[in-house]
Amino acid sequence: MNTEKLEKLFELKEKGIITEEEFKKQKEELLSNSQNNSNINNQPKEKKQSVFLKLAFFLGLLGIHNFYIGQRGFGLAKLGIFLVNIILTMMLGGDAMATAIINLVFQLPVYIWIIVEMFETNTTIQGKEMIPVTSTYRNTFGIIYSVLIGLYALGNLNIIITILS
Repeated sequence: MNTEKLEKLFELKEKGIITEEEFKKQKEELLSNSQNNSNINNQPKEKKQSVFLKLAFFLGLLGIHNFYIGQRGFGLAKLGIFLVNIILTMMLGGDAMATAIINLVFQLPVYIWIIVEMFETNTTIQGKEMIPVTSTYRNTFGIIYSVLIGLYALGNLNIIITILS
C-alpha cells in the first residue's frame, strides 16, 4: 500500500507538481507511519489481571491462567499433575479412600499454589504490564477460592475418616 503512495509521490515530483523538498518530507512521513504501524501490530497484547484471576479460579488445576501470562512451565506442571491424578484415579476404579488420598496428595498442593498466585500476582509478569484490578477484587477471588478449597479438603478428609472408622 505504501509503495503505491510512494510511486504516486514520485510521479508528482517528476511532473513538477511538488518540489524535491516536499517529496522527501512526504516520503519520510510515509515511511515512518509504516514503521509505527508494523511496531503496533508486533507488540504483545496487554494482559488483564481480571482475566488471569478468572482463569485461575475456574481452570486453575489445568494451569490455563499460567499459559495466559506466558508461564508455560508452571502451566505444564499443573496440567501434568492434573493428568497424573486423573490416570491414577481411573486405575483405582472407584476406590473411595484411595481416590480421596490421591486428591489430597496431588490436587490440594496445586490448589494452595493457585491461592498463592491469586494473592501474590503483581501487575507485572515477566516484565510485561497487566491491566490491574483493585485489591478488593483480587482478594475476593482469593478468599472465595480458599474457602471452596478448604471445603474440598474437608470433604476428602471426611471420606477417609468415614472409611477408617
